[in-house]
Amino acid sequence: MPRFMIMRTLPPLTSEELEDVRRTSTRVCNELGITWLRSHITSDGKHSFCEYEAEEEEIIRQHSKMSGIPYDEIIPLGKELGPSMMRQLA
Repeated sequence: MPRFMIMRTLPPLTSEELEDVRRTSTRVCNELGITWLRSHITSDGKHSFCEYEAEEEEIIRQHSKMSGIPYDEIIPLGKELGPSMMRQLA
């Protein structure tokens, strides 16, 4: 399944607001049949980087519209690299 990285600029969010965003995102993911893999929020809380699996980029745009969670950029992902993968190549 194709994977996408979604970059967002965030307003200041309380822990409760962040939990509301998580619930909303999860509900919309379930409705659209996409998988939210993980998110990273910068230490200053101003940006997030979220990884999703979806059939196509348009479904990610639809998720944003339905959830009310805007995005700055959607990046289709390709190959994945990590330390364990590099040992296998050696």
